[in-house]
Amino acid sequence: MVVLNFSSRGVNSKYMMDIILAADMHLKPGRDIEQNKILSSFLDECSDYDKLILVGDTFNCWFEKNGIYVGDYSEIISIFSNAINKGLEINFVFGNRDFVFSKGFVPPDGSSYSGFSCIESDKYSVLADAGMQLRGWGYQFENDGVIYHCSHGDMYCIGDTLHQLLRYLIMGNPARLLSTFMPRFVVHAIFTAFNVYKKDARRNTELICDYLLMQDEALIPLIDSGVDHVICGHLHQYMTKDVVGSTHSGKLTVLPCWVGGEYGVIHDNTIAIKNISYS
Repeated sequence: MVVLNFSSRGVNSKYMMDIILAADMHLKPGRDIEQNKILSSFLDECSDYDKLILVGDTFNCWFEKNGIYVGDYSEIISIFSNAINKGLEINFVFGNRDFVFSKGFVPPDGSSYSGFSCIESDKYSVLADAGMQLRGWGYQFENDGVIYHCSHGDMYCIGDTLHQLLRYLIMGNPARLLSTFMPRFVVHAIFTAFNVYKKDARRNTELICDYLLMQDEALIPLIDSGVDHVICGHLHQYMTKDVVGSTHSGKLTVLPCWVGGEYGVIHDNTIAIKNISYS
């Protein structure tokens, strides 16, 4: 277990929350018995906490085609929905792989998909319909005086110019619209250009080059706005560091990959990295 201490200032708070954090679940579509068993067991364990925050790339789904939501992910969404119905608050932060779940109407039978996330903003999300709290690209909250900001974090990796280019192209309206007129295998080939998005969804144990990390200059505006602790995923590797702004200082924690068997917990405003256990 890795423990990171972070003291509370104890202002403007009602109570201390215990929060569970999961990054980079990379849930595969379909009836993956082993994956779904682990997910169900994990969500049962989450019931002891005040809330669960999914810190991006929960799903492997970054383009829209007919039926891809309910048709491919219905069982996984049902597992989340069951946990929500039992009282678990689940907060969904978008990642670079699953932002298409932000908007889009899906009929209950999963027969067709009539909305496009970047074009028709008046459509509702199938995840919101299941009871998830959609938090956009960043979820900021206060816990007993400490201000946290959770985001997937890839937008702070400004030194990774290839990723930023692909992020811009994939998330843009032209690319989203174009994807609707092509066969799925063609769209998939385009959206996995240069094998960037074929990276194994598992814990990264290799040394990451400095230019691929979250850069201080991208984080400082958040810190200077009063954020004490930025929590991200994306890199699939646990790390933490101090971030010193011009008017405020804070911390960055990068969570390990959930698929690699780890997740984070905030308890008494201390972040601990724990291992997934299930029977």
